[in-house]
Amino acid sequence: MRGTSWIRRQDLQDPLLNRMLLERGLDDVPFFARRLKAREEHMQRWRDLARLRDGPVAEKKVEVGDPAEMAEAIKAKALALGADQAGIAVLTPDLIEIDMDLDHSFAIGIIVKETYAKVLEGPDAVDVEAFRVYARCAEIVTELARHIREDLGYPAVAHHNGGTEIQALPTLYRAGFGELGKHGSLINPRFG
Repeated sequence: MRGTSWIRRQDLQDPLLNRMLLERGLDDVPFFARRLKAREEHMQRWRDLARLRDGPVAEKKVEVGDPAEMAEAIKAKALALGADQAGIAVLTPDLIEIDMDLDHSFAIGIIVKETYAKVLEGPDAVDVEAFRVYARCAEIVTELARHIREDLGYPAVAHHNGGTEIQALPTLYRAGFGELGKHGSLINPRFG
């Protein structure tokens, strides 16, 4: 399936961000320029996991009797690996980056909740916590994709901050995780 969606980048690859920096006479985002050791370590963790996003598929497939049962088993595995919520969405071209060609029919989404008490510690603690959660999500989906490939015998790619071609928030919305807010983020009824 070929993608039709422009994926907004949240780093210096983002054309909108670059236009705003140019208009303000800046060459970097002041907040990005701040180096927080813990944040850098979390970013490195998902970069390290990027090489494990895909891999060999076992020759023997686990036969799927009831697709709903298999879906529930995969979501249960995600929860057992540490996700706080797991869901599955049908993958459509508008969820895939422009001109990317993916053979997937479904996307498995997960949520790992943040520790909201971090807001009491200030913006750096909030930033580090968000990156901790991103790294934890990368760990979980990497292991889940490995499980699907090696234990169940089906192809699976881990899409996370270490490399993704799929629109995360619209996919999570379609998996039933909440509503899209005007601020561009997903609002989850359980985790905020």
